[in-house]
Amino acid sequence: MTHDLVRQAAERLKPFLDPTPVLRSDSLTRRLGSPVFIKCELFQPSGSFKIRGALNAVLSLSPEEASRGVITHSSGNHGTALAVAAASRGLPCTVVMPQASPQRKINAVREAGARVVFSGPSVAEREEICHGEMESTGAVFIHPSNDPGVIAGQGTAVLELLTSQPSIRTVLVPVGGGGLLAGTILGIQASGSETVVVAAEPARAADAYQSLKTGQLVPVQAPDTIADGLRSQLGDVNFPIIRQGVGRIVLIEEDEIRQALSFCVNELRLLAEPSSVVPLAALLTGKVEREEGPVGIILTGGNHALKDLLALIS
Repeated sequence: MTHDLVRQAAERLKPFLDPTPVLRSDSLTRRLGSPVFIKCELFQPSGSFKIRGALNAVLSLSPEEASRGVITHSSGNHGTALAVAAASRGLPCTVVMPQASPQRKINAVREAGARVVFSGPSVAEREEICHGEMESTGAVFIHPSNDPGVIAGQGTAVLELLTSQPSIRTVLVPVGGGGLLAGTILGIQASGSETVVVAAEPARAADAYQSLKTGQLVPVQAPDTIADGLRSQLGDVNFPIIRQGVGRIVLIEEDEIRQALSFCVNELRLLAEPSSVVPLAALLTGKVEREEGPVGIILTGGNHALKDLLALIS
C-alpha cells in the first residue's frame, strides 16, 4: 500500500462525508503545556470513524462485486458503518457479531439494514462463521481493519486533522485491529508532514504491542478489556505499515481507561466510548512524554449507551 491511496480515498469520500469537528481542549492544553486538539469522529453518521473505511471499500467495489453484497465480522462499529455504506449503494449486508456485543451496537447494525449473525467472542469464531456465510451467499468480505480500501479510508481522518491544524507534531490513536493506525501513518505521509504517531492499546489486549516488540504478528489471546472495539488483532496488510511507521505503542490499564472516560464525559463533555479514550488515557497518565508542539487525538467513536457509560465511570 502507498499513501496515494489515502488521497484517492479522500476524493472518493468527499461527496458523502463532511469533515468532523476539531476541538481545542483548554484543560488538556494546561495539563500538557502544549495545545491539544481533538478530532471528533463520534459525530460521524455511523457514530465512529469506521464509516470512512467501510464507505471507501464499498464505493471501490466493481458492479459484479457489488451485486453479490458484502459481509464482515465486527463487535459493532465497523458493522454499523458497513451497513450504512452498503445501504448507500443498495447492497445486502451481513454482519457477524459476538453474542456479547453491546445491545446498542447490535440494534444499530440492524437499524442500518444489515442482517446480524451471532458468533462466540474470539476472532477465530467470528472468521469461521463469516467463511461459512460467504460460501453460502457469495458475499464480498470487507475486513474491519486489514483491507486496503478500509485502511486508506481510515487515513482520511488524519488528513482532515492536519489540514485543520498543520502545526500538530504528535498524533495519538487507539490500536485494536490496526486499520486506523496504519491509515494514520499513510495519511501523515500523504500530507507531507513529519508528525509522529503514537498508539495506545489496552494492556489486556496487547497483541499490537507484542507484535511490534517481537517483529512478527502475535495473536491476541483472550482479550478482556472494557474497550470492546480494541479486542481484535493486527493483520498481514496493516502490520508492515505499522511496524515501519509507528513511533511507539503504550499500554493502558483498565482503571486508566475508566478515568479517561470520566474525564472525557465530565471535562470535555463528549460521550465517547471506552475504546475511543485509550489514547486520551495515555496523555492523562503521562505515558506519552511531552513533545515539542501541539498534540492531536483522534477520538474514534461514541456508540455506547449513556447508562453503560455511567456504569463504567461510577
